[in-house]
Amino acid sequence: MRISGIVLFDSLQKHRQLQPLTLTRPIAELRIGALRMRQKWEYLTGINTQTLSLSHIQAAYPAKVKEGKTIYLRADIFPNTELWRAAQDLPPQTLLEDAKGEALAFAAPQYFESIADLHTFLMPFKRQIHKDRLETLDYVWDIFQKNRTQILWDFDYLVQHRPSENIRDKHSRIYGKDNIFAEPGAQVRAAVLNAEDGPIYLSAHSRIEEGAIIKGALALGAHASIMPGAIMRGDSSIGAYAKVGGEVSNSVFIGYSNKAHDGFLGNAVIGEWCNLGAGTTSSNLKNNYGNLKIWDYASAAFVQTHLQFCGLIMGDHSKTAIQSSFNTATVVGVGANIFGAQGFPPKFIPSFAWGVDAHNFQIQKLDKFFETAERVMQRRNRSLNQAEKNMLEHIFNESKIHSATH
Repeated sequence: MRISGIVLFDSLQKHRQLQPLTLTRPIAELRIGALRMRQKWEYLTGINTQTLSLSHIQAAYPAKVKEGKTIYLRADIFPNTELWRAAQDLPPQTLLEDAKGEALAFAAPQYFESIADLHTFLMPFKRQIHKDRLETLDYVWDIFQKNRTQILWDFDYLVQHRPSENIRDKHSRIYGKDNIFAEPGAQVRAAVLNAEDGPIYLSAHSRIEEGAIIKGALALGAHASIMPGAIMRGDSSIGAYAKVGGEVSNSVFIGYSNKAHDGFLGNAVIGEWCNLGAGTTSSNLKNNYGNLKIWDYASAAFVQTHLQFCGLIMGDHSKTAIQSSFNTATVVGVGANIFGAQGFPPKFIPSFAWGVDAHNFQIQKLDKFFETAERVMQRRNRSLNQAEKNMLEHIFNESKIHSATH
């Protein structure tokens, strides 16, 4: 039977471990490297992908599945030729599992409305173990830790059989020209680009403005901008329509967010529709150079990362006041408005927090949040649909649990 599509389904445990970034999206919609997880599978297989997540999230990411054989793959797995081949060769009514007994892949003739329905469907299936090692996205810090490797992987796929546009600006200084690829409409003005230690990928209509210093690896999304005088220190991904300035190192902006002013951000992940006020800075290294703990949504506690470097992790629609400062390994939920802190705010700020100091914050009003979100999104010719509002309302109600336990 012809394969009609691919569905990337969420592991519930991984989905919790990747929050707050997955509070508002399926795992497959996370950006790492130049592409989102689902886009990587599309480049590998040449087949369109859909997602399957929690019901309140999935409603905001409706699927369009055609009739025929559908291959289901776990969404946190990076593209893998051997896994794809094994998934296609599975006998009927057979589930491919890893050595821990967790589902990896199966085939089905239909689409499921929820993850719960999927697990019920799989109960009578035979089990087959996949013994090859798989690279997976397990924790939020994996996004910046593995970003360089993924930029390299994506770059190789994206540049195949395509000519790069020439960077014609005579006032720019280019190093490692053969390791730079520019899509149509990409612009560079009086900047320094050094791709000798890693590739630089400039998507359509992206901009690098005057005086910016860019060190690869870098993936710059469509219509995204690197602001005048910015310093990009390598291994960063800037998603579509984001604006980034100041000093940035090994960080990922999923898209549509602004850090247009000075301030340092390193080993960080920023969701969509965020705004970092002028001078916002995040520490990414403790003074004693020790390993870092971080808030983990899955266990509702701080857990050991065994990392020496980790900065800010911020969910969608969150904002910071000017001159905000964050401690190492700070986690901010969805829709938080951070201002008024005396010193560092807490290392875990729940969703929809309003005004933060070390021991006190309020939960903002949902209707006022929606008003702000609409104004922000209209600047990019986008708006909140009802499914997105329902999803955010669900997060709002759940956030009260976290605020009560803070």
